[in-house]
Amino acid sequence: MTKTVVIVMAMEAEAKPFVEHLQLKKDETIFLKGFKAECYAGSLDTTKVYLILNGKCHKYNVDIVGTVGGAVTTFAAIQALHPDVIINAGTCGGFKAMGGEVGSIYLCTRFLNHDRRIAIPGFDAFGVGELKTVDLNQGLLDHVGAKNGVVSTGNSLDMVKEDEHYIKLHKATCKDMEGEFTPYYEGDGWFCHSPSSSVRLSFVSNSPKGTALNHGPSTPRSRSAFEQGPLLLTSATSWGFLCSHSSRSRTLWTASTLRRRSS
Repeated sequence: MTKTVVIVMAMEAEAKPFVEHLQLKKDETIFLKGFKAECYAGSLDTTKVYLILNGKCHKYNVDIVGTVGGAVTTFAAIQALHPDVIINAGTCGGFKAMGGEVGSIYLCTRFLNHDRRIAIPGFDAFGVGELKTVDLNQGLLDHVGAKNGVVSTGNSLDMVKEDEHYIKLHKATCKDMEGEFTPYYEGDGWFCHSPSSSVRLSFVSNSPKGTALNHGPSTPRSRSAFEQGPLLLTSATSWGFLCSHSSRSRTLWTASTLRRRSS
């Protein structure tokens, strides 16, 4: 049974609807003094729920977005809270050419990078860093109302032609700025051993080529998605929709809810 779920988000505007919907309360006792991450705590039935924000950059006073902040915050949350499940949630770009529609949800079985181009044998594959999930549970797909997909991660909001090449090559359905780091802590991951299972929940809010970005909910429908998306996945893990797995091979999934179609 899932006892503890950690939800990691980069942006305050993205987290606000879920914090309000589940009436989570700020807990300043979780992290070391001076660490920028923020923790909001509550419960869903018998499951403890912690929403973790990367926090604000002290120099530029903006939300800490991207893989570095997400990875550091997730590591700190694992050390402090020992979660059964980690849900990384936030906005992403979607592709109309790959069947993306407003309101669609994707549970992704593959993670990769599109902006780590290292033209050295061996390092080239490491740069892409493709990680595959195992035994995606149909019960989870049905419960969330989701389709299978692929998430591609980069640390830039725009998409240059080289990024687009890798995204198309790997048939990605979602483009985000944090998802790829999530499986690094899964089972015997790249960075450390963790018993947690990992989730990425992404809401499309912009075109991958876009110059404008609207983070957070801008319509009643999108606000509902931000409230219900993490709630559905949290409840799914509480109710046992995680598939069977060995101690060395845990299930990873990425959920992407499309709010705006993009080419």
